[in-house]
Amino acid sequence: MGRNKAMLPWHISRTRTETLLDHTANRLRVVCDPVAICGFVPGSQPPAPDSPSLPPNVTSALAQIPDARPGTGPLGGIVAALEQSRTDWNLFLAIDLPLLPAGFLRDLLNRVPAGRSEPLCIIPTLSGRPQPLCSVLHRSLACGLRNALESGQYKVMLALQLAAEKVAPARPEAVALDLWEIEDLPAEAGLQPWEWFLNVNTPADWDRAEELALRSLEEDA
Repeated sequence: MGRNKAMLPWHISRTRTETLLDHTANRLRVVCDPVAICGFVPGSQPPAPDSPSLPPNVTSALAQIPDARPGTGPLGGIVAALEQSRTDWNLFLAIDLPLLPAGFLRDLLNRVPAGRSEPLCIIPTLSGRPQPLCSVLHRSLACGLRNALESGQYKVMLALQLAAEKVAPARPEAVALDLWEIEDLPAEAGLQPWEWFLNVNTPADWDRAEELALRSLEEDA
């Protein structure tokens, strides 16, 4: 993106914006509490010249969890969060998925089993492609995910599969992993499920996301 994604201004109305960080945290607050940032924590270590830093006034209301190992992508944040979590089930949402509606996050949490911790992962899929950066994970996966991290296996889906096998080797993968196919879910605020998962990695992605967001605001008006 060429700049810190967390500080990008996101339209919550035609005339009001908030940072992408606040937009992500506010959607999570609708469905769960507490909310924490997983990633770089200003002051925890000397940052590289191009490392993102977050202004204190933005992060002061959010707990911050440094990555279990810097430079390991999303898995480093997931491992650290699960190792520090005090709850069995934990909802993860990448900061660069700004179009995911809070209602969908609530539906995702509603798939958490009421009794035994089975399955261990609840992951939406689109046309068979898992979307693990918006998922609900059981904290019993922490040890297995740590092992994957330490062994250099940073791909989140493969690490989750390996961790689930470690926690419950006798369970078939289909039981340990709830891969929820969402392609046919109804549109919400004029956006289809495949549009919810637009990942903002480039300026072109950002322009497209803003276009869709404004369309969604018009649908709600």
